Amino acid sequence: MRGADDLATSYVDTGGGAAGWFTAEVNVRKAGSELSASNQIFAAHCGTMVDLSWNSENVLQVAYIPDDERFGVSQHAWALDRAVKIVYFEVKPADNKS
Repeated sequence: MRGADDLATSYVDTGGGAAGWFTAEVNVRKAGSELSASNQIFAAHCGTMVDLSWNSENVLQVAYIPDDERFGVSQHAWALDRAVKIVYFEVKPADNKS
């Protein structure tokens, strides 16, 4: 997704070999620059669903649905260069218990 001069990307990051880990992440960076973990503004449990939308040229909305009530998130209020304000909207997972 693209703002005026910035790009936002949601993706899954993995690592850790056999024991492994997976995280859902969001990255904000200048258009034309490479995706780098150093520009991460959001991270959550791997099953978290993420939806990105630009509210304006410099305001990015990150809506997310956690896959587990016990999840943890890391959130930044601004892109690292402070050119983009980040707003978050958590959608509670549906209660599928009978």
